[in-house]
Amino acid sequence: MRFRPDSHGYSTDAFTYRAGRAVILVLMDDVVAYMVTRASPEVTGTLAWLDENEFSVAKQSGGPAEPFGNAQVEFRRKDLGVRITKDRGTWVLDIAPQGFDFMNIDQLLTVKSASEHEPESDDKPSWTSALPRLISWIESEDRTEALEGARESWRVTVRQYWASFGSDLGS
Repeated sequence: MRFRPDSHGYSTDAFTYRAGRAVILVLMDDVVAYMVTRASPEVTGTLAWLDENEFSVAKQSGGPAEPFGNAQVEFRRKDLGVRITKDRGTWVLDIAPQGFDFMNIDQLLTVKSASEHEPESDDKPSWTSALPRLISWIESEDRTEALEGARESWRVTVRQYWASFGSDLGS
């Protein structure tokens, strides 16, 4: 696995840029390495799977200096994005199929089950088992219609939620 922390739990990369005549050295904490030190085996297994399957880090933010240690890393492989977020101790996995914004893994699992006429399970699958199956499903054929339907269903649900409080925020 390429995501290896140093003895302090972090790995650093350096880059330079010019500001006028001065050359400034900037050290960047590797957010992935930070995540590895804080994550459950399910999250670290997912990070390892992403690394083994040719996903590369496209964006990263947060880390130990952020409030609550919040962190986010976006991985890319071709036109597919995977984002892992640590927000106040809660870990979230989102996937962005080509042409779509990020969607939560649970939302995509529901879409996959419906398109394959599988009964939904009350058991929440682990990321390490669900992510490879979802990505394989997404990449196996054009899923635009199913994904657009899921996106619209989500919008309706959010509108109904806000309407239940008498708000028109979801409109």
